[in-house]
Parts: sequence; C-alpha cells; structure tokens
Amino acid sequence: MNVRRRILALQTAGLVSLVIAVVLGWTALWVADHSTRRVTAVIDRLDVLNQLDGEIGHYAQYVVEVLAMGRNKAADLAASRIMIERLLAQLTQTTRAEISTLASMTEIEQQLPELEGARRIIEVYHAIDASVNRMLADQRSGQTASATEIYKVEISFRIANELRPLIESAARGEREEVNDQLESLGIAEVWLASLAAGFGMVALFVLVALAIGLRRAVVEPLGALTSRARILASGGRDEPYAVPAGSEFGSLALSLDRLAEAMAEQKERFAIAGEKLGAQVDERTAELRAANARLREIDHKRGQFLADVSHELRTPLTILRGEADVGLRGRDDPALLRQALERIQGEAGQLGKLLEDLINYARTEAEDQPYVIADTRLDDVIMAAAQEGETLAAPREVSVLVKLDDKGRHVSADFRRLKQGLVIGLDNAIKYSPPGGEVEISTAHEDDAIVIQIADQGPGVAEADLPHVFDRFFRGRRNGEPTGDGMGIGLAIAKDIVDRHSGSIALDNRAGGGAVLTIRLPLEETEVA
Repeated sequence: MNVRRRILALQTAGLVSLVIAVVLGWTALWVADHSTRRVTAVIDRLDVLNQLDGEIGHYAQYVVEVLAMGRNKAADLAASRIMIERLLAQLTQTTRAEISTLASMTEIEQQLPELEGARRIIEVYHAIDASVNRMLADQRSGQTASATEIYKVEISFRIANELRPLIESAARGEREEVNDQLESLGIAEVWLASLAAGFGMVALFVLVALAIGLRRAVVEPLGALTSRARILASGGRDEPYAVPAGSEFGSLALSLDRLAEAMAEQKERFAIAGEKLGAQVDERTAELRAANARLREIDHKRGQFLADVSHELRTPLTILRGEADVGLRGRDDPALLRQALERIQGEAGQLGKLLEDLINYARTEAEDQPYVIADTRLDDVIMAAAQEGETLAAPREVSVLVKLDDKGRHVSADFRRLKQGLVIGLDNAIKYSPPGGEVEISTAHEDDAIVIQIADQGPGVAEADLPHVFDRFFRGRRNGEPTGDGMGIGLAIAKDIVDRHSGSIALDNRAGGGAVLTIRLPLEETEVA
C-alpha cells in the first residue's frame, strides 16, 4: 500500500471513528433525555396520586363529620371536594403528559391501562360524590336512617373497597414504572459505555496500526532522502537510495540522483571556469596595468598641453598688451599706430586659431555627434576640401595641386566630416610648407580601397615623433620648443573621422623630403563615369 492510500485509509478511519463517536454521544444524550422526561412524568403522576389518596381520606372524614354534626362541617367538605376535582384534573394532565413521553406505539399501548385507570378513578369518585349529595339531601329532609345507609353502602364501602384501591394500584404501578425506568437507564448506560469502550479500543487499534504503517512508509524513506540531501548540500557524494517499488518517493529519489549528477558536472565546470577565470584575471590585470600606463602618459600629455596652452596664450597676450601700449603712446604717428594695429590683428588671429582648436577639442571630448553616412562621390569631397585648402594656403604663398585618379568612384561617407578631415590634413601640410612650396592632394585605386595622399615639401617629421603624431595634444618638439602653432589635436580629430568611416590613416616622411598623409577608405560598388 502506497503512502497516498495509507493516508486515505487513515483519514477514512478517523472520519468513521468521528461519525460513530458522534452517533454514540447523540444516542447517549437521547436515552438520558428520554429517560429523564419519562421518569419526571411518572413522578409527577405519582405525586398527584399520592395527593389524591390523602385528599380522599380527608374527604371521607369530612363526610362522616357532616353526617354526624350536620352543617357545621359542610364548608370543610366543600373545600375538600374542590381540591379533589383539581387533583383529578391534574391526574388527567399528568397521565397524558406521561403518554406523550413515549417513543413507540408499543409503549403507548402498554400505557393505555393507566389512562383507563385514571378515567375509572374519576368515574368512581363522581359516583361516590353523587351518593354524598343524596345522603346530604336525606339528612336535610330528616331521613337520618336512609342517609346513614347510603353512607355505609355507597360511600364508605366504595371509598374503602373501590376508590382507594384504584388509587393505590395506580400509585404502585407508577412506583414500579419508576424503578423499571431507572433500571433500564442503568442497563442502557452500561451498554453504551461498553459499546463506546469497545469501539474506542477498536478505533484506537486501527488508527495506531495505520499511523505506524504510515510512519514506516514515510519516515524511513524521508530520513534516507534527507541524509542524501545533506551530503549533497555539503558537496560530498553518496550512494543512490533504493526506494521500494511503488513508493511515492521514487520520483524524489530520481530527482536527487539527477541533482547529484548535475552537481558533479557543475563542480567540474566550475573547476574549468575557475581556471579560465584565473587566466582572464591575469589578462585583465595586464590590461589594467597597460591602461594605467596609458593614463599616466595621458596625464603627462595633459600637463604638457596645459603648459603649452599657458605659453601660447601668454605670448600673444603680452604682445597685444605691449602693442596696445605702443599705440596709445604713439597716437600722433599714424604709421606707428597702423603698425601696432596690424600686429594686434595678427596676434588676435593667432588667438582665434588657438581658441578654435580648444573648441574642437571640447566638442570631440564632450559630444558624440552622429555621422550622416550616404553614398558620396569622392572627387566632390576632394575638390571641396582643396578649395578651402587654397584659402588657407594663399597667405603663405603655397600652391595646392589636385591629382584625381579615382575614376568617379563612390564611398560611404559623411560629406562634411570627411571634408573636415581632409582640410585638417591640408592645413597641417600648408603650415610646414615653405613659402612658394606646393601641397599635393592625390587619389589612387588599390584593390577594394581608394587611397588619398596629401604631400608637402616641409622638413618632415622626426622619426621619434612618428608613432605619436595622432595622439591628442602631441606636438613635436625641436630644441626643447613645440613645433607649429596648433594645439596638437588636428591629426587626432582627422584619425577619429577616418576611423568612423572604417578607413585607416598614416603619416610618413617622403623619400625626397617633406611628409605625406595617407588615407585609405573602402569603396562602394557603384561607379559613376
């Protein structure tokens, strides 16, 4: 029998026991209540019969006194007659009440003689009382002998030999009935107690047997499975528990077996993962060290940048302040004043360039502006950048030459951003070109890429500076002083633009002198003649 059936049997036995206990209790209460009401009714009727018997004695005595003494005792007789009528009415009521307590027709039939006896008592009394009335009438008419005869034959004789025996017989029957009821109640109590005790023993035996069977079916498997679970929780291994066939814990034991297997596999995976994690930690540690080194380098470059900014701003500001003083002192000399204003204008332009570099740096650091990538004809971008380059080259008397060999090829690019990157390259080449020199921008096709080159005729780049030319704030130094008049972020911005276009950028020295900036961009499939 499996656990569910054992539990169901235990529940059923408990429910049956409860129902039987309720039935026995209700039966005991009903028997006690019925016997109590029956005995009470019998005692009430017996009490009325006893009172009636006593009052009949008084009645007989008053009749004798009236016969002997005349009207002087008539009042006592009248009172006794009234009391007897009341007692007869109560006798009828108590007899009916006693019959109403009966539970079956058999009992009612057995009690019908009592009702008949009560009726007979009433009839006999009324007959005797009628004889008393005749006796009193003869006495009043002076027929004393007739009255005495009536008393002897019809009153005294019937009271002694008929009425009182009826009352005594009825009372004796009631006393016997009380005894019978008490005896029946005792027997019923013994039977009910015996039945309850027997049933209690049987129910207790059945419930204990079912509880012991349920405990054996549940506690032993649960204890074994709990022990297994504790071993598994502590990370150990255990032997599989053989669950009896048909047991409710078969699925749980199978689940524990699977859990044990899964934990073993998980432990093995954790070991492998731990090794991988250790390797990754070492790798990340190395990356953090490299990042710290880069941060220190960046911090050094920022310090250098601030020093350069201070130097670059201090010089033009000093010149502006000095030229302003010169202009104020030489207000009567127009040539001197014009010269001062021209120098102020030049230094103001230099400050403007410095501020523009700072603004570009702030924007690239604080914003991540989206690029509008579209199909773009490359030669249109080259020509637009060359036009701006010519504007920048004119004050330095530098020529900008354009050599296109892209055959109208297209690239996926943000026109404005790509042009900005090219202009930065042209501006850088123009700054380092000597007056009268040339800056050449050319294109060429290589496999699936288009190559843009911007070449100048300047002094070139020191070999030690080449790895750093695209770093932010890097400015090559010559004799301890920074070269150029920029902030060192132009080429860094140009590299970011090219990277956003999935291209590459490089700066090298030319074999014949000067530097060349090379940009490679992936081609679109579309070509326009």
